[in-house]
Amino acid sequence: MDNFKRIAFAFLATAVFTSFNDATAQEVEVEEVVVTATRREESLQDVALSAQALTSEDLEAQQVTEMYDLGELTPGITFAPAIGSGYFISIRGSATEAIGASSVGSVQTAVNGHVINSGAFSDMGFLDAARIEILSGPQGTLYGRNVTGGLINVISARPTGDTSGYAKMQYGNLGQTRLSSAVNLPVTENVAARVAYSSYVQDGTMKNLNLSTDIDNRDSDAMRLSVDWDMGNDQVLQVTHEEHDFDDSRLNWANRYCERETFLGCNPTVRGTPNTTTHPAGSLAASFGTLTFMQPDKLTDTYAGAPSSDSLNDIYLDLDPRRTGTTTHSTVEFIKSMDNGDLKVKATYGTRDYNHIDDNDKSVGTIQFNTVLNIPFSADLEYNCWGVQTRSTPTNMECSTTEEERQQYEVNWISDNEGPLNYTLGAYIHSRKYMNDYQVQTEGYVMNGDFRQHPYSDSLFGGALDGYGGFQFWANLGGVLTANLTAGNPNAVADTIATIQQLNSLGLNADGTANVFGAGYMQNILPPELRGLINSEHGDAESTSMFGEVYYELDDTTKLTFGLRYDENDNYFQQLNTLGDASASGAVAAQCSKANGGVLVRSVACGYSGGSAANDAITGKIAIQKALSDDVMVYALYATGNKPGGNSPNESGAVMPYDATDSSNIEFGLRSTLAGGRVLMNATLFQHDAKDAHNSMIYGTSAITNTIDYVHTGLEIQSRFLLGENTSIDFNLFALDSEIGDESLYDPANPFGLSTGQRLSPIATDGPGFSNLVQAPGFGEQLYGLLGSAAPFCNFAAFAEGIVGKCQGVFVVNPDILALPGFAQIARVDLSGNRMPGTRELDYNISLNHMMMTENGSLDLRATMSKKSDMYASLFNLERSRVPEQTYFDMITTYRPNNGDWYVGVYGKNLADDRQLIGIDRGSEVEGSVLNATIGAPRTYGVNFGINF
Repeated sequence: MDNFKRIAFAFLATAVFTSFNDATAQEVEVEEVVVTATRREESLQDVALSAQALTSEDLEAQQVTEMYDLGELTPGITFAPAIGSGYFISIRGSATEAIGASSVGSVQTAVNGHVINSGAFSDMGFLDAARIEILSGPQGTLYGRNVTGGLINVISARPTGDTSGYAKMQYGNLGQTRLSSAVNLPVTENVAARVAYSSYVQDGTMKNLNLSTDIDNRDSDAMRLSVDWDMGNDQVLQVTHEEHDFDDSRLNWANRYCERETFLGCNPTVRGTPNTTTHPAGSLAASFGTLTFMQPDKLTDTYAGAPSSDSLNDIYLDLDPRRTGTTTHSTVEFIKSMDNGDLKVKATYGTRDYNHIDDNDKSVGTIQFNTVLNIPFSADLEYNCWGVQTRSTPTNMECSTTEEERQQYEVNWISDNEGPLNYTLGAYIHSRKYMNDYQVQTEGYVMNGDFRQHPYSDSLFGGALDGYGGFQFWANLGGVLTANLTAGNPNAVADTIATIQQLNSLGLNADGTANVFGAGYMQNILPPELRGLINSEHGDAESTSMFGEVYYELDDTTKLTFGLRYDENDNYFQQLNTLGDASASGAVAAQCSKANGGVLVRSVACGYSGGSAANDAITGKIAIQKALSDDVMVYALYATGNKPGGNSPNESGAVMPYDATDSSNIEFGLRSTLAGGRVLMNATLFQHDAKDAHNSMIYGTSAITNTIDYVHTGLEIQSRFLLGENTSIDFNLFALDSEIGDESLYDPANPFGLSTGQRLSPIATDGPGFSNLVQAPGFGEQLYGLLGSAAPFCNFAAFAEGIVGKCQGVFVVNPDILALPGFAQIARVDLSGNRMPGTRELDYNISLNHMMMTENGSLDLRATMSKKSDMYASLFNLERSRVPEQTYFDMITTYRPNNGDWYVGVYGKNLADDRQLIGIDRGSEVEGSVLNATIGAPRTYGVNFGINF
């Protein structure tokens, strides 16, 4: 607990410092910021909770235009893209770590107090924002679906009632063009409107050397219409509608790290080199490449000699990524002001439509497809998201599709009594419907869906097997054809056709057993969605809440706050996780599709598993605050939070729910304005205790959510020092001690705890080979009997820890097999005392602001240095998944004429041009335990111009 002692000492030192006041203060003061963190307008310095606010002036001064900027410049916030359409957002180290559309974020994002999808929030930028409020820790009383980690709330600017507005332009390197504007329009005497618009275009920051194209570009625009109607009798109706669109080639992951190893795919004990993909023999792709005659054997390195680059600015991809999306968010709010308070009724309707396609392996295949007859070929293949492509070398592509509809209704009564007692009462209803598909497709996966795509269909079989497809067809075809060729049968092709047709018509498998789907089971052309690994989820999430906070002034300097919230959460979901029709659920989905004209049917009767998760929770808070003077306030707070559970998307097709997260938070806070208003010093010492926090890892092709206990102890400081009339320093700091409780798990990327990736034997690919491996005749047959139909897709090798098996890229952890002599055993890792993923021990920034006065105007200078310490991407705190520390230097200068309505300036961000590793996502064992990396932006610079009217 040494970090805790240091944090506590720093907090006490801060409190001692703020007890001194400079009687010689100059006539300059820190500006007051008004926030609505408690649903009522209050000075930030009077709020008894950890809150930060960035005003529109702050956003402009710091060039904060989107979530990337907020993550860089706000200590305590960690941000990075994640799998599919998701984003990783953490406040105080509390983050969304559950994979799946049914999960609920620990950190919630909102516009004007109502929730918006975090992925949409991260993509849309901060259009015409009056301010951004950041609330840290559980907000267990006032904010929706119980925010256990924190809330980021964008408050949009409202109409002013006059004819005014602004226009801002930014031009810079990399083709940057950012335009933003807002115009106030007095429609009638009682109706005022405001129209805001923004667009952002930037050239790609990376080069796809394979296609000689620039990628990772930006192209987005947004608009908002706000209307305020003064209805008389102290009644106001506020209507807001906004829409955000983008179409770009942004990369979720901009790189891959791997030390290639034939059996393992990637060595799971080291990070490896950038721009390196896994050896396919250690992944799932090789099994289907062999099954569908795309490669001669399962150890073929189809990426041998793949081109690479040491530069993080370059990459080799088979296809350029493309992301498109549209988000809408519409709110109607009625406000009735009365002598003793305000009644507020609000309704919000939002939608999201998101699609992306990307090169999943971040590399280029080099070995041409080669059949079992040793004939190289190309094929016209039909991908779900890529369309029909002519391919002769392997790719590994992914696509993600999200559709979402969200409705929210809320009513609040906010009292304004003259006595010591006030309160806020409210009710909230949240409804979300969603559909989310995430797919990975290789040529072998796609070929599995329709035999007509293979050149053998015509060249070898003369179209006799057209209309056949699916895993069971290919497995039978491979076995029958190989047996005929091995036996030297001169009529191998004709006999293979006859055997397949006979088995299909009789509904029999090659071993003579009856197939569960009966006659015609091999005549099964899969829909494009099932031609690969797919995780498909859809469902409805409902939440109903009642809440209230009571504020009682014990005397003129002391106030007590008590809050309580009741939440009722219901989540109904259906999910399908399968590799084509190779699993039982996938086979059912394929047969349903066949019966419905080739269309994927999303229902429980057609392979989807269905379930529900419900939980009720009562959470709340109690706080006491004491004004030590007009300028110094201290507080103590205890708050609880609850995050609903969900379902783990898994290959078994079973419903695998996980529990809700309960959290508690203790805070001791200081809010002070000192030295006659020249020093702002806010500090918060906190301890956050989470029970059953969600953390997902990929086991095989399943995303399994584990529940983890942890304790976070930390210190937050926000300060500003006015050194003179024209000079100030901002210093913001976040320090954290993160400790996981008494937990142990095994690492799915290295379940046997291999100390190195060094094999002690050749790879055994069949029964006799395995018998030779263990030097026990006949032992391979015993093992293969346990493996069953998976045996042809399994490899084995010896390491220092024992014999290890991988079947279809998945480590063999079957207890019956591990009980055989010589096998390595599962190695559970003690997590106690480890840091939670995504947590930094130190995160701070310091900014120097100086205004140089001239005869005709002023020149504002802002120089910022941001420092973020390292963090880990996994619970196991491995060096291979450590994200190194980051340092950024930014500079902004702005000239404003005296009494002028315009400005002009220059800016530079990441002046050192460090293309830094900012995030790591651990690839699954079926991908060879590769590491996916997120890379920060390069140096950007340019000019700003703006005009107010």
